[in-house]
Amino acid sequence: MTDASGAIPTGVWWVAAVFGAAALSVLSNWRYGRNIGEISCTYELSYSPSRQAFGIWGLIYAACAATVAGQCITYAAGSPVFASDYGNAFYALAWLCAAFWTPTFTTNTPLSHVCAAAMLCLCAACALAAVAIENTWQPCGTWFRRLLISTPFALLGGWTLAATALSVGIAGRVLDAHPDPPCAELDTPTYRNGLSLLSLPSTWTRPAHWLPVTLATTVAVTCAWTREPIVPLPLAWAIFWMPPNMFNFLGFSALLGASVWSLCFVFTSPCVEPT
Repeated sequence: MTDASGAIPTGVWWVAAVFGAAALSVLSNWRYGRNIGEISCTYELSYSPSRQAFGIWGLIYAACAATVAGQCITYAAGSPVFASDYGNAFYALAWLCAAFWTPTFTTNTPLSHVCAAAMLCLCAACALAAVAIENTWQPCGTWFRRLLISTPFALLGGWTLAATALSVGIAGRVLDAHPDPPCAELDTPTYRNGLSLLSLPSTWTRPAHWLPVTLATTVAVTCAWTREPIVPLPLAWAIFWMPPNMFNFLGFSALLGASVWSLCFVFTSPCVEPT
């Protein structure tokens, strides 16, 4: 379907850009991602999450596929539901940053780790910009746009905030004057497997790091203020799988509270159309 002038809407091209950037991310991870675990293990942080946390990438990719397919199907059906051009553009740029992060990170030099951290920061900023542009969780928003468009944007933005914190920490370790020895723990089947906030109290022994709780508090306050319920959830997921301590528990609780507060606002606030 074309518009009255016979031209294909710009929304179609931006959806194609999202698809291309996400596909490039998949190919980049397939080609260069084999050493991510070993490098992350070598420069393990006090707040590195268990391996289960990274399973969220399956959901993030599935959500991306859903928004691309949904926008294409509604266009083909004659009732297009596109994200704004700027929203899709920032989302595509976020995926492009994710695609280039993998080979940059696995180059494993001090400069490459600094660049990788900056790239993830830009990735998160672009995804969150897309969320802010769409702003579908206000009282007059539609659930179709909230689920089809804003949720995939927010899942990528929320998770890459956590990934940025990890990448920044690793860059700091790499720049340390005393490099770490090669990682041997990956040969242990139970290495960083299953440790979470639900672990037994006897495992709550690691000292808390200031970064997760600071990031969680900042995101929780911001999302509660802007009434954005999805962005806090991927970050809460990451903190759930980090070594358990009271500060991580507080950060996790703040993020869930912000999400619930925002959803309550959506359900209880009437839609007032502008006059």
